[in-house]
Amino acid sequence: MRRYAPTTIQRVLALRQLPGLGDADLSDLATIAENAVERTFTARTTVAAPGSRVAALHLVVEGRLEAAASRHAWGPRRLFGALEAIAGRAVAERVVAAPGTRTLQLATADLAEILEDNYSVMAGARRTLARRLLAPGTARLERPRAPAAELGGPLEMMERLLILRAQPRFAGAPLQALSTLAQATDELQVPARTPIHRAGQDADGLMILLGGLAQVSRPGGLELLEPGAAIGALESLAERPYTGDVDAVTAVRVLHLPGAALLDVMEDHTDFATALLGRLAGELLDLARLPPEVN
Repeated sequence: MRRYAPTTIQRVLALRQLPGLGDADLSDLATIAENAVERTFTARTTVAAPGSRVAALHLVVEGRLEAAASRHAWGPRRLFGALEAIAGRAVAERVVAAPGTRTLQLATADLAEILEDNYSVMAGARRTLARRLLAPGTARLERPRAPAAELGGPLEMMERLLILRAQPRFAGAPLQALSTLAQATDELQVPARTPIHRAGQDADGLMILLGGLAQVSRPGGLELLEPGAAIGALESLAERPYTGDVDAVTAVRVLHLPGAALLDVMEDHTDFATALLGRLAGELLDLARLPPEVN
């Protein structure tokens, strides 16, 4: 049985309190704890400069990190730099330390290796990012539509692959991972005025509308879905029930990717998984930078 030093155990307990790491394997958390370095900052020390890439994530143990312009702050048990590190984005504004701030620092390069080698950490990050995008009141960004297939015969495998690849979250994904996803898809026909799924039902994967019209009903209102629209992706990634009712307005044809297949491919193809996490983190950063009336 692996033995851990008292310091490592204390760090593991601190990590367990972070969103997304509560269910992570103990050995995976120990890997993070053993790679973390304790830092102490004097007052007004710059932790991250605007326009710079995040060199390290900081879990605040004592004190506070502050963004001077927006007045956003990270206190004890809060993590700074995770979204920027995962998305590969630059810091938007200067972040400084309050007097007597102490953090656990994890280098961005170490984070990349940990995500690749420790699936429970990867899965926790995936659930956390998707759940934040699903949160009530979160704005939906405009995204380009995927090309719809002609309503002819059954789709060839290459057509399925191209439809998946046109989804913004899968753009640039490795061909091998996309091919595996395409092989797991199936086509569904739904008659007009028929429910596709109901809010509260367990998510059963991603559905891309190939033909016809559908309508999604959420607390924020109604939205008409045209060919190319995708539904259910965030719920599947978050492992949460569907957030709205979706009904076929006309007869519709959809390409269905089971959620289990998507998660299996993320586990087997870490390059695909890390790229997908980067896109989710980027969406959250974009939302945070929208004007209040938009966001």
